This record gives sequence, C-alpha cells and structure tokens, in this order.
Amino acid sequence: MEDSNKEIREKSATENVDGLAKQLSKNWTSVKNSRNSWDFRSFDKALAAYSGGVDELTRSWSVYEQALKQEMEQSGRYVESQEYSQELEQALLAAQIPLQGTFPQYEFVPFKLTVAVEEKEIRLAIGRKQEKTVAMQPKQVAKWVATKYQKLIGKRFDGAGFMRELLGAYKVANKLAYREGQVLWGRAVALDELYELLTLKRGSRQEYPKPLFLFELGRLKEQFEMKLDEYQFEFGFPRKQEKAVTIVDSRGRESRVSSLTIHKVVE
Repeated sequence: MEDSNKEIREKSATENVDGLAKQLSKNWTSVKNSRNSWDFRSFDKALAAYSGGVDELTRSWSVYEQALKQEMEQSGRYVESQEYSQELEQALLAAQIPLQGTFPQYEFVPFKLTVAVEEKEIRLAIGRKQEKTVAMQPKQVAKWVATKYQKLIGKRFDGAGFMRELLGAYKVANKLAYREGQVLWGRAVALDELYELLTLKRGSRQEYPKPLFLFELGRLKEQFEMKLDEYQFEFGFPRKQEKAVTIVDSRGRESRVSSLTIHKVVE
C-alpha cells in the first residue's frame, strides 16, 4: 500500500510539473504575441499570469525535485535487483530476440548484449564493434536491441557474393596449407584460416568481426544450396571439439563445424 501511495505521489509530481510547464509556455507565448502586436491590455494580463506561474513553480519546485530524485533512485535500485533482470529478459523475448545466457551477459548470434549495472548502460557488440544506450527501462532496451537485430537479419544476404569471397580465400589458403602450386580441390581448409584472409580483403577484424563471419556462414548453410557455378561447398565436422566453431542460423539451430571443402565438379 505504501509503494502504491508513493507511486501516486511521484506520478502527481510529474503531472504537476508538466501542467505548470505547459501553462508557463502558453502564457509566455501570450506575452510575446501581445508585446509584438502592442496589445497593451492583453500584455498586462499575460505577464501577470506568467509571473504567477513562475512564482508557483518556484514555491513548489523543491518538493517536486525531491520526489523526482527519489523516483530515479528507486529505479536505480530496481536495476540492481533480480526483478529487473527478469523483466528485461521477458521484454527481450517478447521482442523476438533469440536470447541465450544469463544476466548481465547475453548472446544472440552475432550479437553480445551486456548490462553494465554500475555504469547504468547497455552495450551491444559484434566482436569489437560496440554500441551503447543509457536508457535502462526494459521495454526501451528491448525496442533498441530489436531495431539493431532486425536491421541485420532483415538485410538482404548475398549468398552468391559470399561464396565468391570464400572461393577466393579457399584458393589461397589451400595452396598455403598443402604447399602446392595449384589448388587441391576436395581438400579441407580451416575456417579460421579463411577468416584471416577475408579480414585482409575487407580491411580489418573490426570491420569484419568473427561473430559476423560465423553468422554469415550460418545464413549460407540455411538459405542456399552451397553451389557456385562448378564449385560445390561443404562444411567439415571436427574430430576434436576444441577446434570447432558454432554457427547458428536465423532459427537458432546450431552446427559445430571446423573447415570448408570445395569440390570442383566436372559434368
């Protein structure tokens, strides 16, 4: 009951300040309009109303200020509570975010979401590329995250273009791995080696973080027949799990893979 009364008082403080601010703005507009038009009668009336509003706000502001500070302090304590983490997770799941992990760190390919409680900020990262928001309200966080997530997964995926990049990297990595002057088609090349070559082409690891590379591999596996012209692409599965990487498609289905083999099909 006490919490309910406090909520009513805080809401009342906000509404009262809103009402006074709106009335002051309206009265100030009347002051300016009557001054510009030399409307002497309206000017005196508008100025008196504006002055009265300023006096009222000045008298009551300390009470409203204290109530607003208490509200934010209470919200700050709530952010540090278990209830906040539960509400945040529910909001993210309701926004169709395929959430994994536990508070304060979550993952959903290719993103990592961190709730920095002490700093009062939310961090969303792909590799070393990071964005932040200081709006901690769960529904606002979920809306912000969902916008970033949908922008990425809704982006048209050029599967053929990605396979061309993989093919180019495979040719180089294959020659280096097997120390041959020509490509040995049908031989596996580690995905890590392909990624290293692709980062050189795209500029840097920061511009093409590894989680994004793995995300694109997942989309390729999910959406396309892995064939380009006369080349057939095939993922290899590891004998040793420590050498594997996890790729996840848009439905959250995981695959543990470690290499790529490209076969040159002669018809």
